[in-house]
Amino acid sequence: MDRFKFKLLLVVFMIFDHVYMFLPPGIGNYAHIITRFVSVGFAYLAVEGFLYTRDAKKYIGRMYACAAVMFAGNSVLNHLFASRGVMVDNNIFLTLALGLSALAALKYVDNRVAKVLLGVVALAASFMVEGGYVVVPFMMLTYVFWDRPVPQYLSYLVLSGAVYLLLFGVGAPQFLLMNCDFMFITVIPLLMLYNHEEGIKTRASKYFFYVFYPLHLWLIALAQFVMA
Repeated sequence: MDRFKFKLLLVVFMIFDHVYMFLPPGIGNYAHIITRFVSVGFAYLAVEGFLYTRDAKKYIGRMYACAAVMFAGNSVLNHLFASRGVMVDNNIFLTLALGLSALAALKYVDNRVAKVLLGVVALAASFMVEGGYVVVPFMMLTYVFWDRPVPQYLSYLVLSGAVYLLLFGVGAPQFLLMNCDFMFITVIPLLMLYNHEEGIKTRASKYFFYVFYPLHLWLIALAQFVMA
């Protein structure tokens, strides 16, 4: 797959995950399991964008700006839809922005102690954003092992195991259908199919996700409000 096709695949599964409330009972839970690769898929592409952008500061700033717009839109809708218990709290832009900030620290900070401290701060903050405790360390591992797929994939396996232990300890996953974030590891086969070529490259394709992500969530919230 080229970059454009990879994005489209991620978008399709993202929609499938977010419309779980409209699926027959039980199916939505399984949809959640098979879509765990979506956020880390976009995170992988964000790392690639960071590596090849001509202006890293502008790239990161754009992600924070999108996060701010998303937060503002969510706040307005949550106020309007509060009477029927409909809320939107998703904001993957903020998660990606935090991850990119951690990469900037790894790349541009020369002092090793400062670099480690900033990395620790980013990991601590990752627990306060959507899916951050998986996405942020995933982005850091992706960056550190870039162009070395074998150690990169092995590091993902280690992270998946760590997330599993964080969620369930050494016991069986009794709540697998409720929290299966360790299943992000299913992104590996997709990365093996990804050829790192641009594919379709237009202004629309470049900014499609930035617009589609908040818009589709807000439309889903509107549908929930009407049907409530």
